[in-house]
Amino acid sequence: MQFGISRDQVSESIMRHAGRMAERRGAPELLEFFDEPDDDGFRLSMKYPDMTRQLKQRAEQARQEQLNQAEAQYEAQQEKMSQEMNKQLTFTVADLELQYDDMSTPEAQQKLVDLRYQLREEYAPHLDETDLRRNLERIDDLLDLRGFAQKSNPDIVNMLKVEALEISDVRDFHDPNEEDFLDRVRDYRGSITMSDYREIHRKARQQLQSIQNEDVKNVKDYAKRQKAHLGNILRVAGEGAIDLPITKGPMQEADDRREQFAHRVWRQKYEELMDEHDGRPTIAAINNMVDEVERKAFEAVPAPTMDEVIEHMQTDRAVTSGAQVGQTQQQETPQRSRPGSPVQQQKNLDQRLLDLAD
Repeated sequence: MQFGISRDQVSESIMRHAGRMAERRGAPELLEFFDEPDDDGFRLSMKYPDMTRQLKQRAEQARQEQLNQAEAQYEAQQEKMSQEMNKQLTFTVADLELQYDDMSTPEAQQKLVDLRYQLREEYAPHLDETDLRRNLERIDDLLDLRGFAQKSNPDIVNMLKVEALEISDVRDFHDPNEEDFLDRVRDYRGSITMSDYREIHRKARQQLQSIQNEDVKNVKDYAKRQKAHLGNILRVAGEGAIDLPITKGPMQEADDRREQFAHRVWRQKYEELMDEHDGRPTIAAINNMVDEVERKAFEAVPAPTMDEVIEHMQTDRAVTSGAQVGQTQQQETPQRSRPGSPVQQQKNLDQRLLDLAD
């Protein structure tokens, strides 16, 4: 034993430290030295078998948890990528239909051929079989115009136009998991002409765009109201037990700095939120952002402590006293302290300050 520390204590300390590091990194291989003998043939794993087993198990569990988390994140990213590609393809085809009055022209047909090739070569690895099939079928319908009727059934056309006006969400127009409006229109292509098909699509897109514009407006209005409300929450001067005349200045200064900081954070977080949700974040997402901005603002600029208030007042007094000394030296008779005078009021305020500090 040296310095009052035994060899066992040193060994156990080293093992615990190594175990924490291996668990934090998810790297059980860092504990392999437990099984390696030293010059005397001593192995930590033989001396401390229970501790060795426990530390290795924790490191193994940590590694598995990290692997599971990484796999879940990868799958979520792949799913998001698939949804984005699927939506992009859907609207690309719809845009082509709006761009060309006659989809049978060589130029329009070539655009569809190019899109079909891109779908097979670039998008296919990231789409499941159902999404791939549905997109290919929609493109093939436009490439082979023989699938459309020479004369439309007016009842079916009217029915589809009404359904187009009843679209209330993007999933009504296109849903990768359920039958959507695009599927419904495609099912009736044998009963409608290409011209009516395009007109129904146009009405559906206009309805969807109108809903999306309204959603964006509602989101921005709600965010604007929440920002104004947040501004009131961030200003704490004049509220609570610390509402005293001596705290007014420091509290207001802290409020101003906190509000300026929150404004910068809000602008950054709001832009990120709009990008992440395609301009239509949920109410819950906005509320979470407001809570985060509020927390960061109060962490960055907390309310001043009483010691800071006292220091602030002393600094102000020193500046004021310096100005008063200059004025007093110009007067022939020094001002006498009397009850109710500014000098006496300052002394009374100083005594209140000291009492509060105690």
